[in-house]
Amino acid sequence: MKKYYLNLYHGTNESCSKQILESGFKLPTPKRDDHWLGEGVYFFREDEDQARIWGQNRYKGEKSKAVVLEANVTINAENYLDLDSRSGLAYFKEHTDNIEHTLETNGYKLKSDNPNKMRHLACGMLPVDYKVIKRTFEGNSSFDYHESLMMMKLKLNGVQVCIRDVSVIQEVKAV
Repeated sequence: MKKYYLNLYHGTNESCSKQILESGFKLPTPKRDDHWLGEGVYFFREDEDQARIWGQNRYKGEKSKAVVLEANVTINAENYLDLDSRSGLAYFKEHTDNIEHTLETNGYKLKSDNPNKMRHLACGMLPVDYKVIKRTFEGNSSFDYHESLMMMKLKLNGVQVCIRDVSVIQEVKAV
């Protein structure tokens, strides 16, 4: 059986990091509709700096400093949806086609001007067997204004991982 071994980084603040280290990650409540890959706990894959900068931006102005937590996850292939792979995206296309067909059959049309909310909705309707979802997103950064990088169309990308079932997280430590 194929397995994936993920080294993940989560940006947070000092008080939240203490709670996580004591009692583990918890799924967010109340549910949020701004999560790009549906409900879950979000990480950057293999990029501690991305998590640190995200945490610094998120908690800017607070007394509590940004902290990065490292988590290790081993996941079976059937519980992992890689939206960067051809097979993963093909599955997701079929999944969204089924959602659209069901809606149209009942007289509704799936339409939104917000692609993040559309993706959030579709991810939220995935089978619960998918405990981990991965996708690379283009990010905004100071690199966007570097002339040579702009000419080469190089931008910073962040490999984001959404953990939908926190029981798959084996180990967490502060880095």
